[in-house]
Amino acid sequence: MNPSHDELPPPPRQALSAVHLLNLQFLVALRDALRADPAQASYEYGIDVATAEVIRHASDERLRALSYSLDRALFTLRFGGSDLCDLLQRPPALRGLLVTVRESKGGPPSGRR
Repeated sequence: MNPSHDELPPPPRQALSAVHLLNLQFLVALRDALRADPAQASYEYGIDVATAEVIRHASDERLRALSYSLDRALFTLRFGGSDLCDLLQRPPALRGLLVTVRESKGGPPSGRR
């Protein structure tokens, strides 16, 4: 029987940082989305098919081990700097449209300029 990720304790004598926990939450959410709908999750998270397959089949133990072994975030913002500030200041109804327009104009995938 394979216990869920909520039932397993953290590694002994290791204080978990916010980055460790965010990495784990991100990977579990990504894996669960890939298991539910691989095509949609690959699009939403911007990952290729090969990466999606590896993550989709990863165990809780592997995700936890990876998360706890890194001191930096596994993910980065798609929009940073002035793009992020601009999106935060726009009306919520326009944000998705602005992102689509920026991506269609060939802006950098990371949104950083």
